[in-house]
Amino acid sequence: MAKFTVNGRAVTVENNQKLLRYLRDTLHLTSVKDGCSEGACGTCTVLIDGKPTKACIPQTDKLEGKSIVTVEGLTDFEKQVYTYAFGMAGAVQCGFCIPGMVMSAKGLLDTNPDPSREAAAFAIRNNICRCTGYVKIIDAILLAAELFRKGEVPPAPADWSLGQRVPRVDVEEKVTGTGIYPDDIYLDGMIYGSAVRSQYPRARVLAIHTEEARALPGVVGVFTAEDIPGQNKVGHLVKDWDTMIAVGDITHYLGDAICLVAAETPEILAQALVKVDYEELPMVRSPREAMLPDAPLVHRTGNLLTHKHIQRGNPAEAIAKSKHVLTQHFSTPWTEHAFLEPECAVAYPDGDGVMILSTDQGAYDTQHETMGMLGLPAEKVKVRNCLVGGGFGGKEDVTVQHHAALIAYLTKRPVKVKLTRAESILIHPKRHPMEMEFSIGCEALSGKAFLDYADLTARRAYYSKQGTAEREFGMDFLWFLWAGRNSPIFGRERMTTFERRLILDESTWTEPKNPYYRFYNDPSVCDALLKEFGLEGEHCHIINGHIPVKSKKGESPIKGGGKLLVIDGGFCKAYQKTTGIAGYTLIYNSACFRLVSHEPFSGRANAIRENQDIASSSAVFERL
Repeated sequence: MAKFTVNGRAVTVENNQKLLRYLRDTLHLTSVKDGCSEGACGTCTVLIDGKPTKACIPQTDKLEGKSIVTVEGLTDFEKQVYTYAFGMAGAVQCGFCIPGMVMSAKGLLDTNPDPSREAAAFAIRNNICRCTGYVKIIDAILLAAELFRKGEVPPAPADWSLGQRVPRVDVEEKVTGTGIYPDDIYLDGMIYGSAVRSQYPRARVLAIHTEEARALPGVVGVFTAEDIPGQNKVGHLVKDWDTMIAVGDITHYLGDAICLVAAETPEILAQALVKVDYEELPMVRSPREAMLPDAPLVHRTGNLLTHKHIQRGNPAEAIAKSKHVLTQHFSTPWTEHAFLEPECAVAYPDGDGVMILSTDQGAYDTQHETMGMLGLPAEKVKVRNCLVGGGFGGKEDVTVQHHAALIAYLTKRPVKVKLTRAESILIHPKRHPMEMEFSIGCEALSGKAFLDYADLTARRAYYSKQGTAEREFGMDFLWFLWAGRNSPIFGRERMTTFERRLILDESTWTEPKNPYYRFYNDPSVCDALLKEFGLEGEHCHIINGHIPVKSKKGESPIKGGGKLLVIDGGFCKAYQKTTGIAGYTLIYNSACFRLVSHEPFSGRANAIRENQDIASSSAVFERL
């Protein structure tokens, strides 16, 4: 037994338990999220005597005399500050991690009202975010600190017209923890359900012994495939996923459900033991093994899900005629989505049908698959999506929704079915690994032929219809022209847009230029380039654009003894700090070549009110 305070209220806890379970299950302080129950994610962060602590770690018996604060215990002003700061910084997406972030922020700002960016980052080192990332959350913490120092919160933006910056409409409920995820739902008479999972990747189920579990006081029911009133198979594209593996059938992976158990409490549910007899069979470890002629069948219909052949033109002929051919194999691993909110669903009887409260990425898919499993029409299977604590494509399939619906339908009671973090990683589908082999054939193009090809490809992309091969390839090729290291117009070893936006160290911003810029002052190099294009003589010139000329440092736009001219586009404000002017324009007529330099344009208002125009100076550098 222990006595302590929660949000200023004295409480006495008779039975020792994790603080997380007491806060959520007894006090229903659902801002304290359960993302892992093992101290890894930080979604359950609270303050214990002012120190940010993960509530899934301490036992209540160790908290005698302690002071616990959750988001619900913040003052109204604190809630307003964090709501405004996290909203205006764009720090909220799925919202599942945000209450924990807020409590870590409070732990920092209560002791350091004017933290550095590094201090704010350190404060949330134990809090994981899978959606927003950390830049905007750190921005929000620093903005909150500023608002606390000022002692007031600005009014929320009132202009919601197109193009205006406004916070998400659900910011407040996600910051204050009042938004409802399925695990935050507690209904009168609610029971708890879970599945007994296969012990082997591939094995025949010989018998399911439910007697001991059924005899345990508090167990409401144990259900097998025989209890399913409709179809056992579910699945979006192909119905190949068993709701439960029936006796005599073969498991497909360790996550397969063998039976469902429902009990009055999670504690009783954990005690319910179901013994399953198996005949272990050789497993199939990879798609390559599944492709072998004598491979065991993963599914009764075979190991090939689908075969699609897509061809445009005659690739074999094109490869055969190519001057250069590159063939390479690529592999990508499977990827765990690692959303912070484990899968959870609550279902309850709704007339002679069911209502499912779910956190998934396809309410209609959940409805359709549950309809088939229960053998019910659409009007008797209703699905209401609650907030989703991250998905990334990993919550498109049913995992707990149909199990909750089945238990509710059979017991006529509300039920919650939730996966642990370990179960979630084991059970839900991943981003699939891929094995790919590509052969690329190409011609050898350089000089004028290469630039002519680039020009033709860009024009074809522009004028072709959306979705055509020419348009798709052209867009890829334009990306290469813009950012490819060997592009004829890139001119740099790398592009540092990412570094300039996200890294403070300016040494990472450098974009070393390619060798062209070391040689374009050499007239012989310019002559060689001109000759490639069939141009020779004293009046032939290379014109370069989009290259800032540092005029304020004395750099000249005339290079290579007059063979090369640089006109940098004129009016790009981003360059004016570097160049000192607003660029150059080349004017050519039958009399001469003329370079005109421009001063920066001060704006339309000055042009109209003060009759100011673009100040320019002109110089003739070659007469014809």
